[in-house]
Amino acid sequence: MAVYNWDWEGLIEDWREERKKVGDKQIFYFKDYGNYLKIYDKRNSKKMESHVLDKIEREVFLACHDVISFQKLQEQFPNIPKYKLIAILESFVHKGIVFQEDDSYLKLLLPYRHTKSQPSKRKKPKQSHQTFQSFFPKDF
Repeated sequence: MAVYNWDWEGLIEDWREERKKVGDKQIFYFKDYGNYLKIYDKRNSKKMESHVLDKIEREVFLACHDVISFQKLQEQFPNIPKYKLIAILESFVHKGIVFQEDDSYLKLLLPYRHTKSQPSKRKKPKQSHQTFQSFFPKDF
């Protein structure tokens, strides 16, 4: 039997340096745009990938947020033919975005989250000067 002596501290430091090159704290995540979903895979800094899921693929992918059986997926998506559902799930497993064990599936990504170092680019809604309490009399 082979015995491996790993330099764990060195491996961890190498991993940290590689993560700094990527620059993003999140390395495996998705952004949901409603009619489609975009997946970002930065696990390998030398081969960063992104995948776009169409509306149907998006719905199937999101249904795998908890472990779900193929039978339950078929029940949840009766309008998707069996062969197409199988093809969608196989493509997810092949891309490494869904884990499969027997006939059960689980998505492996978390939704994108803004961090302190990555402020949201959304415009903040304008503040109204009138508050909810101003609608009531002061002695209410």
